Amino acid sequence: VVDQTLAERTGALPEKTLEAALAPLDPAVVRRIIAPLRPRIEAMLERGEALAEQRCPALVAAALRKMEEGSQAEIERLVALKRVNPNVRQEEIDSLRQQAAALARHLRAARLKLDAVRLIVAP
Repeated sequence: VVDQTLAERTGALPEKTLEAALAPLDPAVVRRIIAPLRPRIEAMLERGEALAEQRCPALVAAALRKMEEGSQAEIERLVALKRVNPNVRQEEIDSLRQQAAALARHLRAARLKLDAVRLIVAP
């Protein structure tokens, strides 16, 4: 969340508070509001994207860590089960390892993408 002074305001307003206060505006009103503010809005977008780019590596690392922990636990479970149950095939374990490796590659390749913009206009 970036305000009109380009200051970061993430967490300043809980998302539930924002959701409760939202009201749709007529498209003609939106155009009248946005037109004179376009340069400021573009600057806000640039600032927001820069902030998101800074956070992206940490988010990817956290997702990767969570995936690896879950995958490793499942692989270890199957390996332990295989010791006592001959019906557990090595192919199952290898398949999980391959899935984990593929997920890791995809997570490392994750890139930031702006999907939406919410402009908050206060009276």
